[in-house]
Amino acid sequence: MQQRRWGGSSHRRALRATVREHQRVAQCRYRALTKTLADELGAHGITVNLVHPGQTRTERTDAETERRAASNAIRRIVDASEIAQLLRSCVDQAANVTGVAIDASGGSIP
Repeated sequence: MQQRRWGGSSHRRALRATVREHQRVAQCRYRALTKTLADELGAHGITVNLVHPGQTRTERTDAETERRAASNAIRRIVDASEIAQLLRSCVDQAANVTGVAIDASGGSIP
């Protein structure tokens, strides 16, 4: 990416309603890592972002997970294809967005 002077890196980190202190520290570290990488790689045209997907429907999602996710702001579980679309747009279409954490949980409370 540095040689091409273009590219993007988006990583994901799950948000949970019940987290322990060490998990909160880990979340802060991921945010700090994202910001640091964005600052260091921005001059090379590389963006770095963090996506928090929340409850996500996959082929292994059960009915209980679907029911719990229905309590979020959009009243449904987020589909894995929606997360993939967000990641693609972060890299392909939002070259000016870097160093941010994006909550893609459907409005659930972390």
